[in-house]
Amino acid sequence: ESTSSNIYYLIGNVQYANAGVFTDSLSDPLQRSWRYRISALDYCGNETEKGDVHKTMHLTSNLGVSGTINLIWDHYHGFDFSTYYIYCQSASLGWFIKDSISSNNFTYTDQNPPTDVLAYQVSAIKPSICNVNSTKIMGGPYSQSFSNLDDNGIITSCSTNAGIDMN
Repeated sequence: ESTSSNIYYLIGNVQYANAGVFTDSLSDPLQRSWRYRISALDYCGNETEKGDVHKTMHLTSNLGVSGTINLIWDHYHGFDFSTYYIYCQSASLGWFIKDSISSNNFTYTDQNPPTDVLAYQVSAIKPSICNVNSTKIMGGPYSQSFSNLDDNGIITSCSTNAGIDMN
């Protein structure tokens, strides 16, 4: 989506042989969420109508009262789901599900964060897995949408799992 609501620009395309995977190199998931609409071209060059909006999640965090950590994110759009899963990464435990909350909530306060917390992430689980034939590293199957990683600068050096899809 452009800087104007509901105005979309072509940012790239994928050949049929690589269908299903596109990486938006212009977006910055640490900055904000992004909205997309997808269309297809047939063999004659006719474009289909654009599909429904898909919007990524943008997660922010801040240090709360008495060492708590507040998480705030925006709603994911793209498929229906009922639960957000809140992941936490600590140096001693690695990644684990900290909690889960209903999909109509967009904030969470970790009242007892691990002392060695590195990052947080929020995910929405897709009701059915999307299998994609792709030779790319993150080629699927896709079963959930993840927010960006957010460490809030609480830890000055952080080693995160680069294999997690951040959009």
